[in-house]
Amino acid sequence: MPSPRYFATLLSAATLTACGGQDDATGKKVADEDPLVVTFSPCATETGPTDECATAQVPLDWNVDDGREIPSFVRRIPATDPKRGQLWMLAGGPTSGESLDWNARQMAEVFPDLDIYLPDHRGNGGSADWGCESNAATLEQAGDTEWYLGEVEDCFSYIIAEYGDTALFGTTAAARDLLALMEATESDGDRYVYSLSYGTYWAQRALQIAPDMADGVVLDSVCPPGLCGGLEIDAGRHSVGRLALERGTADPMTRDLGPDPYAFLENMFERLAAGHCSDVVGDRGLDPLRFALGGGQLSWFTTGQMQEAAFRLDRCSAADMDALHFYAELWDETTFGVNAAQLYMLGKTEMWTLPIPTPEALDAEWADSVFRSGEPALRVRYTESLGDARDAYSGAYPTSDTPILILSGEIDPTTPPEFAQEAMGNLENARNYTFSNGRHGAVHSSFVDNDTRACGLQLMADFLADPKGQLDDGCLNHLVPNSWGLTADQMEWLFGTSIP
Repeated sequence: MPSPRYFATLLSAATLTACGGQDDATGKKVADEDPLVVTFSPCATETGPTDECATAQVPLDWNVDDGREIPSFVRRIPATDPKRGQLWMLAGGPTSGESLDWNARQMAEVFPDLDIYLPDHRGNGGSADWGCESNAATLEQAGDTEWYLGEVEDCFSYIIAEYGDTALFGTTAAARDLLALMEATESDGDRYVYSLSYGTYWAQRALQIAPDMADGVVLDSVCPPGLCGGLEIDAGRHSVGRLALERGTADPMTRDLGPDPYAFLENMFERLAAGHCSDVVGDRGLDPLRFALGGGQLSWFTTGQMQEAAFRLDRCSAADMDALHFYAELWDETTFGVNAAQLYMLGKTEMWTLPIPTPEALDAEWADSVFRSGEPALRVRYTESLGDARDAYSGAYPTSDTPILILSGEIDPTTPPEFAQEAMGNLENARNYTFSNGRHGAVHSSFVDNDTRACGLQLMADFLADPKGQLDDGCLNHLVPNSWGLTADQMEWLFGTSIP
């Protein structure tokens, strides 16, 4: 199990840093704090009839002993076999631990001897949720830049008025919440951490503060420091989109766009700009189409929608127009599902590399990309009112000999495999597996033909059995190639018709 060395420091002196006992941002000493009190009680749900929940009170500002506190919520799925330890699951987003509910239920079947913990990142769920209107916005609403900008600014203004500073909800504070919860639930046995997307950034921050916080850490779809604040979105969609189109070309179940499908789409956007199929271009121009084509890469099963949409744009019949309008509206009615304002805040205040590019420069860089979302430029505009809040941990990797397993998917536009390679080169005692068929969330999307468990989950099971041992990676020889064609049901869901 993890050494108690750091946790004793954490709870006897609030959050003195791992090196020297001073606050990392201000240099101030912090007054002693009583250990957290975490009392679990039943909180059954339809998917978790034996779940238990707890809400602890943690300092609003871990660096200032002013008595202000916020709640920190955690859900526990108790082990069903004799318990050998804990598995903490850190969600991306940022959002609440509830977003990992399906994943957690799968993990509970694979690891019945581990208590599974789902903490809510501060600012989300039961941990002082921001509750801003911008977080519930649909993509269509977010496409109204002026309206959405106003909503995000209102959100920031509310948080500043309520708490004093948006930076109090940053990654370092959330990592300290996590470490305090871990210590308060300390028990005999091992402790492991599984993290996804932004959750991997959160996990790395906790490792910076407490290098021996766990016996093993899984980074799934990793966010490396300096690469995951959102300014890289278009780059990921561009590279992964091209790869997905190339692979889909070889699948006889997809629409034939010729030998170079990316060139086909580039030409298509030129034709659309010149007036082809004009009824499909709405008040927001071509951006909704670009977003839909890029967003389609995120789906585990429906990447072939890119080829289908391109084919229908080319053919442009009356039925195609109906199908494409349905397609665009489907994406527009989708909500983000994350604390978008907090994500933008984290990007600006601690995650982006300096100097931050101008919106104009970002627009110009990806103006001609088929999959350009335009979101990086908007993120810069949304956060102009926020100052920099980097601390001693920002932009750096943890120095820890804790075994780390990195999982990534080649078809992941949000955290492309280049991110995993970058992290691998900067983390001690890490192993990296990239799955040719993997998407965002590689632990479950790396499907194989000889097991119901995905390859990533098999590797994780091996890793949690012996984090320092040799992993059986034979499942890499059984990866199922991505299916790029659309079933009739998928066609109906995406385009409102099953008629080709």
